[in-house]
Amino acid sequence: MKLEFYQDLHKKTVVLGGDHHAKLLTDFIEKELMRRGMEVERVPFSEDTKDYISQTAAVAERVSQNPDIYCGIVGCKNGFGVTTVANIYKNVFATRCDNQLQAIDARKVNYSNVLTFGAVFVSEDEMKAILDNWFSTNFELSEKNVERLTRLFELMKA
Repeated sequence: MKLEFYQDLHKKTVVLGGDHHAKLLTDFIEKELMRRGMEVERVPFSEDTKDYISQTAAVAERVSQNPDIYCGIVGCKNGFGVTTVANIYKNVFATRCDNQLQAIDARKVNYSNVLTFGAVFVSEDEMKAILDNWFSTNFELSEKNVERLTRLFELMKA
């Protein structure tokens, strides 16, 4: 377990994806992150890769293999499918955030390195606030949180 892999997300390359329901908001997120000067790698979108499972698998696999380099953002219609798929992968802690307060807690307490969203629940303005808070909040290295995280990593080994 390397806690530093999950800190300072704004310094990481963002792997970005979204299914056909989330494509417009994913396009907006890509432009917003690039406007902020962040590195973005977009998952290709085609007839073969437009569903939430393909998009999420591409994002989560990249983050799982290199959590020191990558974090991810991926969306679908309601956010549940992408969250479920992303959390299958080792070293991925995906959290669905519909507002800025959830984004803070996702990072501060739940070690989130993949942000998921439901396109029907989040506007562009709300997404800007979610991004602000998700990228600017680090994991709180309290004794309680580190102990919980240690337990989560033990579950990953099972």
